[in-house]
Amino acid sequence: MDSDRYDRQRRLREVGVAGQLEIERSQATIPAGRSTSVELAYLVRAGVARVVVDSGRQRTASHSSFFRFSGPRAVADGAEGALAHLLTCLELS
Repeated sequence: MDSDRYDRQRRLREVGVAGQLEIERSQATIPAGRSTSVELAYLVRAGVARVVVDSGRQRTASHSSFFRFSGPRAVADGAEGALAHLLTCLELS
C-alpha cells in the first residue's frame, strides 16, 4: 500500500484503511466499448489491483439517456461502472 497515494481515500469515513485495502486487493472485469478507457482510468486511480477488459460484456449506464452526445455518455457509463465496483468493494451498494 502506497502511504501517500491513497491518503485522501483512506481519510474518507466511507473508505478508511480497511476499505482501501479491499480496493487494492480487488479485481474488476469491465466491458469493452466506448466507456472502457474512462472506467479503466477511474479503477486504476482508485487502486484496483487488476482490471480485465471483457469484449463479450456490454453495459449501458442507467442514466445514459440524459446525455445527448456520445462523449459525455461514455464518461457517465465509465464512471457509473467504476463506482459500482468500488461500492461493492466497500459493501455500500
